[in-house]
Amino acid sequence: RLFGAFDSDTVTNNNVCRFHPLRLFALFAALVAVSPFLCDCPEFAVLYIDIDNFKAYNDTYGFLQGDEVIKFFAETLISVMQDNGTPADFLGHIGGDDFIAITVPEKAEEISSRLIRCFDQGIKNFYNSDDWERGYVLTVDRKGRERVFPILTLSIAIVSNEYRRIDSHWLVSEIAAELKQYAKTYPGSIYVRDRRRQ
Repeated sequence: RLFGAFDSDTVTNNNVCRFHPLRLFALFAALVAVSPFLCDCPEFAVLYIDIDNFKAYNDTYGFLQGDEVIKFFAETLISVMQDNGTPADFLGHIGGDDFIAITVPEKAEEISSRLIRCFDQGIKNFYNSDDWERGYVLTVDRKGRERVFPILTLSIAIVSNEYRRIDSHWLVSEIAAELKQYAKTYPGSIYVRDRRRQ
């Protein structure tokens, strides 16, 4: 069973939970420090997952359709984690288009690759044929200017203590933010793993 605490915003079979963003890292720190259910070994990998260009999609297709994309990804994340993760893995919905998953280091890249493959295959169903064939959507900003945004993709930052000591949730957050910024410089869906030793 996937480990987590759930509330009324839970998506699909009570396996994805939603937390207030300011409480998320405190929760993660507590899990790493005291929960024997997080993993069976002292090493962990945190996946911070972001759906790129989601605001532009909402502006074009509306919030209801945007919610369907969020549900699709949540269900995809649950399925991939159940098939490729461990029973002690943790999933969370930070809010909006941001998700988190905690697993063991040896599973992180396999999970990321499967997530990207499933998302890129399924997201086609949430576009009209014209936008999909073009490979982008057109939106108009507040100044009336037309802007181009690519099709929705995933950016995944993998933070792990496999190669270096991580003893603070703030350090996890700092590394993840750096990796996500780097990932977003590349087109298409991508995962980036921190392999530095210091």
